[in-house]
Amino acid sequence: MFKSYFEDYYVMTQKQWKFLGGVMRTMKHRNLRFCFWGRLSTCNNQLLSRLSGCVCRHYENRYGLEICFRNIDGGLLLLHPFNITVNSRAILGHNVTLFKGCTVGSVRSGKREGVPVIGNRVTLCVNSTVVGNVKIGDDVLVTANSMVDFDVPNHSVVIGNPGKIYYKENASKDYLTGI
Repeated sequence: MFKSYFEDYYVMTQKQWKFLGGVMRTMKHRNLRFCFWGRLSTCNNQLLSRLSGCVCRHYENRYGLEICFRNIDGGLLLLHPFNITVNSRAILGHNVTLFKGCTVGSVRSGKREGVPVIGNRVTLCVNSTVVGNVKIGDDVLVTANSMVDFDVPNHSVVIGNPGKIYYKENASKDYLTGI
């Protein structure tokens, strides 16, 4: 739990966790606070889990953040953390960047029924949407206002609605920090 949060902290601040500075930055920045409480909600201690769940619900109501941290690896970067929705069953890999308004959601019927599996070093830009039983490869950039309901290979950029795939080496490099 703390290892994942320390990875989140490093990606968001570009600084290694040190107790005093880490606590102060966590208290100051809402995206760090939300990640801290979200990661704490996945711990095995029932009391801490319930307490942090209450704090996370506050963030859900105030900022529109609906993120369950159970299936999210470390290095999560929340940029402009408002109105971000991630389905509780979706799986996100290491170093995923989520911008304002992006959605990772499920489809309840049809051939794409299920939730997305998102690889490592993936960036979902402003108002992008990934839905259904799809697999997003490693090093993928989903551009602003794009809709993805299909599998995306590694090293790709998805542009538009409906999305089109373009191959690009190091597609999400400029959106990742500290990696």
